[in-house]
Amino acid sequence: MHINNKLVNIVLAVIAACLLALCVASVMNVK
Repeated sequence: MHINNKLVNIVLAVIAACLLALCVASVMNVK
């Protein structure tokens, strides 16, 4: 089963961006 590396990188980048956004939102809510 071959998976496109570019697709995987894009998905990981999106997930990382979402997690970063959630962290920033949490910090902003605390302050």
